[in-house]
Amino acid sequence: MYKNAFLIIGKTPPPIGGVSIHTSRLLALCDDKNFNYKFYNYENFNLLTLFSAIRLTRVAHIHCNNPLLLLLFVILCKMLKTKSIITIHGNFKPHKSVLYFIEAFALYLSDTPILINKNSIEKAIIMNKNSLLFSSFIPPIMNEQLNNRMKNKIELLKTNSDMLFCTNAFDYSISRDGKEVYGIIPLIKLFNQNINLGLIVSDPKGSYLNYIKRIKLELNQNIVILDGGHPFFEVLKKSDCFIRNTTTDGDSISIKEALFLGIRVIASNCVDRPEGVDIFMLEDQISLSNTITKVVNNRYISRKYKKPINGGLQLLQLYRQKLNQYPR
Repeated sequence: MYKNAFLIIGKTPPPIGGVSIHTSRLLALCDDKNFNYKFYNYENFNLLTLFSAIRLTRVAHIHCNNPLLLLLFVILCKMLKTKSIITIHGNFKPHKSVLYFIEAFALYLSDTPILINKNSIEKAIIMNKNSLLFSSFIPPIMNEQLNNRMKNKIELLKTNSDMLFCTNAFDYSISRDGKEVYGIIPLIKLFNQNINLGLIVSDPKGSYLNYIKRIKLELNQNIVILDGGHPFFEVLKKSDCFIRNTTTDGDSISIKEALFLGIRVIASNCVDRPEGVDIFMLEDQISLSNTITKVVNNRYISRKYKKPINGGLQLLQLYRQKLNQYPR
């Protein structure tokens, strides 16, 4: 039976999130480099169409954070003699949840698992010797624009601030242990006390804005929340520093975007971070505050950092290698 060369499975915006942005930029890069592929959007998932798509391809790659879907994908690939590549976009680490064991089993069965940080690859390589460490960062191919309302808000805030910070969150999320994943509320409380510093909160789903209204948290004029879909890459271009106050992470695309643009980055130590990032202790407001102060005081001092690797080019190289390994 004739099989198509390559299948990419994922989702694209909306909604905006790390995986959907990664996938949409990967597809744009494949188009730009004339790489022949088929795309299956699992937002429209049903078992029959997924089965048919995998059956008709030689190599398939899934981008997803759902352990159940990862395992289903790998099992279907085994049944249909299609080579499987999976990317685990979060932090792969042992915990007691059943979902971890499902994700670990998918990794074990996959022909080529891809991990996106050092902590994860160290665990994964024990389970599957074919595991690879790739960057999740793919720079945008197309120029995107903020709308005039957002541009004006940012420009006014920048004019009235000694230094402009930004942060982002796909959604208001609570972790398994009941903690706010993106740490936006603690950041707002901190910047409410530092009115000379500006903070932009990128909130594409508007879930944080709704939550803030519900709990009646006041925002000083030095804090702007951008709700509704918009390109965070353009927000970064207008900012002086990006803050990643997360309790869990993978290989943050936003951090890589900031480093790509030469913008300073402050991040929690929940996972290993790239060279050049200013790191603070997880869930420690004093450590966070001290790190912000340090960055403000040293804003004009150059720092050592490396521009991030283009993970899209890594993937294209892998795709071509796999197709050569598994000809028709």
